[in-house]
Amino acid sequence: MSQVDENGTELPAGPVEELRGCGGEWIPSTGSLWVTDVVGDAGRAMLLAHELGHVVLHPRGEAEPVPLPAEETTVHHSASTVCDHFGVPGYLACLANAEGCPAPGDPISDEAAALAAKLIQLLDDL
Repeated sequence: MSQVDENGTELPAGPVEELRGCGGEWIPSTGSLWVTDVVGDAGRAMLLAHELGHVVLHPRGEAEPVPLPAEETTVHHSASTVCDHFGVPGYLACLANAEGCPAPGDPISDEAAALAAKLIQLLDDL
């Protein structure tokens, strides 16, 4: 299945490893977000929550951020919390996609908890 951005431009297809080694990406300068369809439903939910975390941190129109390990950890932990909130096994999806994921009940940073709360509220309001 090919993926396109909001302008109809086809995004590269192929295994996740060929796409910068990740399963999704938010490009604020163009407003493009994609998530791979190579993983199962729980994995896609985790990836989408992860990328939506980047959307909140880097609104559309901003220059491309330089990914920092601390931000990736914050976004990943918030995504796992969001998935758990909505009944998706975020911890299991997280383990399938990255290291360093919090187990259910493990403490996460205040920043990750605040981002998760914001994402949950946004999704609840849909």
